[in-house]
Amino acid sequence: MKERTKKLLSLLSVTTMCVGLLAGCGGADPQQSSASDSVQESTSQDTGSSADASNASSETPAEPEEFTYPMEHVKLTINFGQENDEWGSISAEEAFSDPDKYLMGAIGVLSQASGAYVETNGVSWDSRNEEFTYMLIAHDLPDIMVNCFNKSYKGGPAAAIDEGYIIDLNQHPEWMPNYLAYLEENPDVKSQVTTDDGRIWGFAGVEDQSYIYKDRGIILRKDILDELEMEVPTTIDEFEAVLRAVKAKYPNMVPLSSEMRWLHQQYMFGCLSNAYQSAYPFYCVDGQNVQFAMYDDNYKEFLQRLNQWWEDGLIDADFPSIGKGGVRGKLATGDLFAGVQGADNSATSANSCEIEGAEFLAIPALKMQESDKIYNFCLTDMKMINDYTFSVSTSCENVEAAMRYLDFCYTEEGQTLYSFGLEGLSYTRDAQGNIQLLPEEERWKDEKGNGLAKRTMWAGEAIGGMMYMSDIQKEFVDVYIQFDEYAGINVPMNDEESGIYGAYFADLDSYAQEKLVGLVLGTESFDDWETIKATCKDTYRADEVLAALQSAYTRNMNLK
Repeated sequence: MKERTKKLLSLLSVTTMCVGLLAGCGGADPQQSSASDSVQESTSQDTGSSADASNASSETPAEPEEFTYPMEHVKLTINFGQENDEWGSISAEEAFSDPDKYLMGAIGVLSQASGAYVETNGVSWDSRNEEFTYMLIAHDLPDIMVNCFNKSYKGGPAAAIDEGYIIDLNQHPEWMPNYLAYLEENPDVKSQVTTDDGRIWGFAGVEDQSYIYKDRGIILRKDILDELEMEVPTTIDEFEAVLRAVKAKYPNMVPLSSEMRWLHQQYMFGCLSNAYQSAYPFYCVDGQNVQFAMYDDNYKEFLQRLNQWWEDGLIDADFPSIGKGGVRGKLATGDLFAGVQGADNSATSANSCEIEGAEFLAIPALKMQESDKIYNFCLTDMKMINDYTFSVSTSCENVEAAMRYLDFCYTEEGQTLYSFGLEGLSYTRDAQGNIQLLPEEERWKDEKGNGLAKRTMWAGEAIGGMMYMSDIQKEFVDVYIQFDEYAGINVPMNDEESGIYGAYFADLDSYAQEKLVGLVLGTESFDDWETIKATCKDTYRADEVLAALQSAYTRNMNLK
C-alpha cells in the first residue's frame, strides 16, 4: 500500500495532458483569468490580496499572478449525506498530515490534485429532505451546497439567492474561467444554471451523455423462450403470452420482477408503458402537448394491466420489497425469467449465472401494434444537468477556494481524473495518446474497493462511459438505445416555472406514487380513478405544474 501510495502521489504532481477532452478549455493550457496567490485555509473571500487598500490608489497595481493548481491545503465543507463508502471518517487535518489516509478513491484524488479537501456535514443534498430544510432554517450552511433548487425549491434558484442561501457566481468570474468556457460551449447547460436576470447559481453535474437514461429495459432468458418455442416478443400482448407460458410450464420460476420504485422513478417502466404511449410522471409523444400520466386514461389502462399481472401471479410476489440485488440474484440463479433493470445489473446477472445453457437477451420497449413507435420518455435531445447542482453558500468564508475547487472539475486535468482516474493506476495511453482503461482487476482501489474515477454525483461532465462496459453490457445497451423519438419533457425552466414546479411537484409526486402503487397492488380501486385525478388537480395543483412544464417545453422546443 505504501509503494502504491507513493506512486499515486507522484502521479498527482504531474499535470495530466488530455487534449480535446473538455470542449471550451482550449487544450492543455486552459483559459485562466487573473487570480490571487494559492489559497490558504485560514483566508477569507478576498484570498491572496496582499496590497493594502489604503495604498491602492497611489500605487501602480502589480500584474496578477497566473493561478495554478493545487491550492495549499484548503478545507471545505459540503452537504453530501452519509456517503460512508466514499467519504470514510477522515478529517481534513488527517488528510493533510497523512497522505496515506488521503488516498480514499476518487474524491481524494480530486482533492489532492486541486488542493482542497471536502468534508461532508452528513446532510442530504435533496432539497425535499427534512434535514436539508432544517439546515436552511438554522442557516447552518456548508461551504458548498449540493442541491436541487431548480427542481424542488419554492421560487427556484433565484429565490435561493434572494433569500440569502447561495451566492451569484457571476460576482467572481475570474474564479471560474473553465466553467464559463464550458457554459459557452454548452448553451443547453448554461440556460439551466442561469436565472432569468443572468445570475449563475451553481456548478452543474452532467452525466455521460453517450448512454445516460438509454441503458435500461427488459432482460429475459432466451433459452427458456426457445424451450417454449416462442418468438421474441415485440408487443405487450406477445410479452404477456410469454409470461403466462412461463408460469404454466415452470411453476417455480417467477415470470417478471423489478424493483417497485421503478414503477415511478426515472421512467424505468417506460419499456412496458410504451405500449400505451405514456409513462409516469410527464411526457410528450406528439412533440407539442405535455401530458400528466395520472390524467391519461391510456396510463390507467397500463396500470390495470399491471394489476391483472399482479393478481395472476405474473409479477414477483416480492415486488413490493425486492431490491436490485434481489432481482439480479433471481436472474442469476434461474428463479426469474424476465426483469426490468439497468444494463449493468443485467450484465452482472448474466456473468454470475452458472446455469448451463442459460442465455440472456435484452429486448426493445414493447409496443401495442408492430407499427407503433418506441419512445425514450426520459430525455429530449438537449444536454441536461442532474437534479443535484453545486452552489457556493453565503456562509462560505473562502469563496475563492470553493469556486476554484469546483472550477477544477471543468479543467482537462479535472475531467480526466473525474472520468478515468490516474494514468498508470487506472488507465494507460496508446501511441496516439488515447486513453485505454486497465483491466478492472488491475485498476487501483482503496481499502473499501473504491476506484479513482468518480464519474457520477459530482460537478463536471463525465465522459467515456461506454469504455467501462463489459461486452455483454454493451450488447444490452445497444438494444436499449434503439428508439424512434424522444418523449421527455425535462427542459430548462425560467424562474417562474421553476418556482411553481418547486412549490408543488414534490407533494403531487408523493401522492401520485402512493396511488399508482396501490392501484397496481390492489389496495386502491380503479373505481376511484376520477377522484384521484381530481385530488391531483384540486389539492396538489397538478394543473399548475403541468402548465409550467408545458410553458418550458414549448419555449425550448421553439428555440430549436
